[in-house]
Amino acid sequence: MTSSTTATIPMIRIAKVLLLWAWTMAGVSEASSTTQNKMVDRPYQLWKPQEIHDTLHRWSEQYSQFCRVSTSQDEFQLPRAGSANDCPYENDHNGCNNYILEI
Repeated sequence: MTSSTTATIPMIRIAKVLLLWAWTMAGVSEASSTTQNKMVDRPYQLWKPQEIHDTLHRWSEQYSQFCRVSTSQDEFQLPRAGSANDCPYENDHNGCNNYILEI
């Protein structure tokens, strides 16, 4: 393993942790709201792939001073996941990008 590969592996782990944290926090902030100091819980739900895509890009625009969105394809030249039938909202690609949210 080269030194650049060794340095990349911890960064990938950090990116995964940050992405999972961001998704968790998004679920918390959008799943609950306070009304007169009481928590009102909403049912847990999974986001559709396009919702994740749109939300990450919206956050990168709204909070550009705090976060940056990139892909593992751009950062590490990794292949896309899936086939042409997957991720139709990414119509200029064959398959799905793997997004990285840096906070």
